[in-house]
Order: sequence, then C-alpha cells, then structure tokens
Amino acid sequence: MPTGLTAKIYEGEELTLREFALRCATQFSPAHSYGGDLPLDKAPMLENSSIDYYERELKKAREELEEANRLKEHPEEVQRIIEQESKKIEEENEQRKIRYAEMRKRYDAMIAKVERFQVPEEYKYLRDFMLKHLKETKEFDCPEDCFQVEIKPISPEVWIAQQLKYAHENIGYYEEKLAKEKEWYANANKHLQGLYKAIDEYEKQNE
Repeated sequence: MPTGLTAKIYEGEELTLREFALRCATQFSPAHSYGGDLPLDKAPMLENSSIDYYERELKKAREELEEANRLKEHPEEVQRIIEQESKKIEEENEQRKIRYAEMRKRYDAMIAKVERFQVPEEYKYLRDFMLKHLKETKEFDCPEDCFQVEIKPISPEVWIAQQLKYAHENIGYYEEKLAKEKEWYANANKHLQGLYKAIDEYEKQNE
C-alpha cells in the first residue's frame, strides 16, 4: 500500500533520492518542525516565534527589576501602589459578586422553565439531563460562595522584597528558556544543512 512518501514510486512517476530523502526527513525532528515539504534546492532556516516572546519577556523582567530597585528609595510611592492595588482587588471582588448573582438568576430562570417542561415518559431522560446539566453547571460557574481575593496587609519593605524576588526569578527563567531555544534551533539548522550537504555529495558521486 503506497504512503505519502512512496506514492510516486507506486504510481510509476520519477522520484529522485533527494526528493525521497527530504520527504522522509520530515517524519523526524528537526525537519518535522518545518511544517511541510522541505525545499529541494537548499536547507531552510528554521525560525521560532517563541524566541521573540522570550526576548520580550526577559526585557520586561529586567525593566521590572530596575523599577523595583528604584522604588526601594521611595517607600511613600510604594505605599500608594499598595493602596491602589488593594482598591482594585476590592472593586474586582465586588464586580465578581454582582456578575455571579446575575448569572445565577439566568441559570435559575432556565431551571424553572425546565421544571415546568412536562414531557411524555419517553422524553423524561432528556428533561432529567437538562436539569442535571443546568444545576451542575450553575454550581461550577457561579457558586454561592463566590471566590474573593483576600487583601492582606503588607509593608512597603515586604512588597519591594517580593517584587525583587519575582523579577530575579523571571529573569532567570526567561534567560534559561531563551538559551535553550537558541541552542536547539542552532543545532537543528546545522543538522539540516548537513543533510543537504550529504545529498549533494551523493549526487556528485553518482552523476
């Protein structure tokens, strides 16, 4: 039975070693990362958008570290930030309560409709399922004990220490991820270039 790799052989069409080798290579990493048939003429350069992402996040983490170090000298500014964050959490908690209450009303209204939905015995399974699904989903989506973010008192010194810790951790994390991504892609591109070189040499020897 022919496969996508051997279809030309099966159908009697010409298939060069180059074409077959490059098609087979896509079944393995790193050629598989290319996302399609490899070009026949020269090795492609694999690129990854995650490298850009890690670079952006690393830059952001370094800027956050710089800002945290600046704020160390301005505790009064830190206190204002803490108060603003607490106020924001309070507002979000209140909005969540309102949103959950409105959602429960909508669920309860539909539950009431289904409970009034009288059906013949042969359709009772559907009505039972509707009720069960509505009640379970209601408990998951908008439980009575609405989740509230606890606001804990914190001093400017502790807040700064936390920001510095997070920034250093993020810098270390993104530096490591970025280095690994760059190393993988450097090795992957080297591997592909070596593959094309091996094919070129084979063809020269068999001209």
